[in-house]
Amino acid sequence: MTIGGLAGSILAPSPEWATAPIAAMFLGTAVATVPASMWMTRVGRRIGFIAGASLGTLGGLFAAVGMLTSSLTLLCLGTFLAGTYQGFAQFYRFAAAEVANDTFKPRAISLVLAGGVVAALVGPLLAALVAISCNPLTPPRSCSWPSYPCWL
Repeated sequence: MTIGGLAGSILAPSPEWATAPIAAMFLGTAVATVPASMWMTRVGRRIGFIAGASLGTLGGLFAAVGMLTSSLTLLCLGTFLAGTYQGFAQFYRFAAAEVANDTFKPRAISLVLAGGVVAALVGPLLAALVAISCNPLTPPRSCSWPSYPCWL
């Protein structure tokens, strides 16, 4: 989400398509949330969370290939799959409440939500660090992560 619009603006044939990756991610979340809930009711949260994380990983791979091959379609497919992961991840706080005892339940929910806040703050900082350190479209032989920033 942090750099979806920037990535889209690099690959989009016109400015109107720049936010397509972000829209695809929100669409993925909207499409997956209710089915994820119903499916996890049948198969259990553990399997559901593993499936959701797998979709997120696959989405990251598709998005990376989309950026490397300059394909807006693959980037959008990747962000859609990342959105489906988010549809599953919406249920982490409920899982925390279900497994915690009554005295720890409020703290468990707070810790899960605090993790989301930390991720919201750290994610953009990491994205900025990577952007400053290296252009993601630079060939690996001239710039690798982690490494010293390319501009040094």
